[in-house]
Amino acid sequence: MSDQAHSKEEYVNDQWYQELVKVAEKLSQSQIAKRLDVSTAMVSQVLSGKYLARRIGPFKDKFEGAFMGYCVNCPVVGELPRDKCLQFQAREFCATNPTRVQLYHACRGGCEHSRIPVKEV
Repeated sequence: MSDQAHSKEEYVNDQWYQELVKVAEKLSQSQIAKRLDVSTAMVSQVLSGKYLARRIGPFKDKFEGAFMGYCVNCPVVGELPRDKCLQFQAREFCATNPTRVQLYHACRGGCEHSRIPVKEV
């Protein structure tokens, strides 16, 4: 095996990762996974430094919002925890709630916090 297969990803030196380690001392990996809406295996891989750094962004954003209080300024609802922002982005269209309709369109219409690519018309 190569040295790279045994090395930890560089994010293990980041502040959010150090906070994750502290949270993992108090909560189980399963509890963390449930709060972030990710798999327990993903939490395990991140904690062991084996999750690919190039794919860590969404996990990091969810963690910072859920456990570190990081917020974004949503154009629809104002200040919003980063993890909730990602949850709104993942929701399907639902016309039963006017705010949810606005969020759906804002998340797909070029909001600076959205990870959803804007579709060309």
